[in-house]
Amino acid sequence: MNEPIPVQGLFETHLAVSDLDRSIAFYRDVVGLPLALNMPERGAAFLWIGEAGGQCSASGQSDRPQSA
Repeated sequence: MNEPIPVQGLFETHLAVSDLDRSIAFYRDVVGLPLALNMPERGAAFLWIGEAGGQCSASGQSDRPQSA
């Protein structure tokens, strides 16, 4: 088995969500991440993790059906 590579940092993460507006509100208002960019025409939003210009998290609306 190979040794795991240690993570030094993380710049960007993508999350598939079923309701983009609700997800933006949660990550902005509850978690406290500042909104960096909202692209509703693409079904995507980007939020800063920490200071603006640093790490970024992206939420994208998924067209996949939700499992029961």
